[in-house]
Amino acid sequence: IYIDIGAHTGLYTMTAIKSNELNNVISIEPYYLNMARLITNLRLNKIEKKVQTFMLAVSNSNSVQKFNLKTAHSYLSKGGKIDKEGEPTKTIKLDSIDFKKTRKRIKGIKIDTEGEDLNVLIGSQKTIQKFRPKIIIEVRNENKVKIQEILHKQNYAMYSVNNLSTTVDLKNFEINKMINIFAKPL
Repeated sequence: IYIDIGAHTGLYTMTAIKSNELNNVISIEPYYLNMARLITNLRLNKIEKKVQTFMLAVSNSNSVQKFNLKTAHSYLSKGGKIDKEGEPTKTIKLDSIDFKKTRKRIKGIKIDTEGEDLNVLIGSQKTIQKFRPKIIIEVRNENKVKIQEILHKQNYAMYSVNNLSTTVDLKNFEINKMINIFAKPL
């Protein structure tokens, strides 16, 4: 099982299925227009039976938070984020999902939530500890130290997705806007 948090239109979801037909994916996307595009992409690629979709947001609490769509409501929208303003949206912790019913392991988690990434990681600690999945996470300057602390505590090595041969120390890594980090258990 691979989990695509902030699935958008399903690029990572489709890649996980196309790379191995035995994979299953849980795709989580809170924005209805992106979810519609995701489902359309799954159907066009004839892989909808391999994917469970959930229209909600992932964070560090099971609650209702505001989801702010900063771009225009169009097919070119990139999505939104948890914010102080916006539409009420159900949020869950990844740790609140009951994975006992499945007999498959969680092998990977992709987290791309436009700044909510640290909170997603906080709400996923038990899942990460139990399954030890590989993780791709979006990191920003303001959350890099905390993300590194959490991943080091879980005994993970971190790499830039552009260079998987050398580990990175996020404390000494200047991030302009955001970067994607690949983390794997040691």
